[in-house]
Amino acid sequence: MEKRKTPKRKSRKVTDPSTGKASVHCKVGTREGRVPANGCWDIWLPIVPVPASRPRFSRWGGPYYGKRYTAFRKEAAVILEQLELPVEFPLRGELEASVVFTVQKPRTSKRTNPRGDVDNYFKTLDVLNGIIWEDDDQLVAATMRKRFGELPGISLEVYGICSA
Repeated sequence: MEKRKTPKRKSRKVTDPSTGKASVHCKVGTREGRVPANGCWDIWLPIVPVPASRPRFSRWGGPYYGKRYTAFRKEAAVILEQLELPVEFPLRGELEASVVFTVQKPRTSKRTNPRGDVDNYFKTLDVLNGIIWEDDDQLVAATMRKRFGELPGISLEVYGICSA
């Protein structure tokens, strides 16, 4: 029986079309119930999102993750290291986030949405702990969406919430 060779996938470099790199912008104005001091932050991460995999355990008891997710975490660390953040980061207090995960559509697919549960895509935001926010347990409300698009990446809107 002859083994088939699987073709190697070419890595895709993804960039923000306007700046060519990851970006953080503060929106002027607030919504009802949001803190003006924190404002609204638009964050664009030019990385191909992948759903988080379950941790598996080796025979010796140590946890490890799937190859795609491990590669995603390494690539995200490089992008976040290059990101020029304002002094307000990492954000503190209660936060609300709206996230859109955009994945490039495969050439042949009958699907209308990317594979993977949207909550597993959301779990990948653990890479933002200590950089965008102190810890993801600060998120008290979140909306998330996955979709196909021309430019793959992760788009976040983060709001500070009034504690009244």
